[in-house]
Amino acid sequence: MKIIINPELMQFKREIVEYVLAHQFCHLKYKTHGKKFYDIIEKNIPDYKKIEKEFADDPRTINDLLVERFGGMPIDDAMVGSDKEIESKLSEATRP
Repeated sequence: MKIIINPELMQFKREIVEYVLAHQFCHLKYKTHGKKFYDIIEKNIPDYKKIEKEFADDPRTINDLLVERFGGMPIDDAMVGSDKEIESKLSEATRP
């Protein structure tokens, strides 16, 4: 599996970039946006709702196509990694 990030994402401020990366890392474990998915996001980025709103409201984004445009990844049926492994990757990705 790999995460593919559109280089256009770099035009956004750091917290939005970190959120998109964290969001995509979580998809390594969970394909859908369920409770466990957001539990991991919230643990690593407590103000994620504010960041999501800011990103969605930005005129440079297409609200319905955020994943396709800025951060998508091929996902297969077998999600790999334990919650601890995913959280470790998130921690590394969002470290200043």
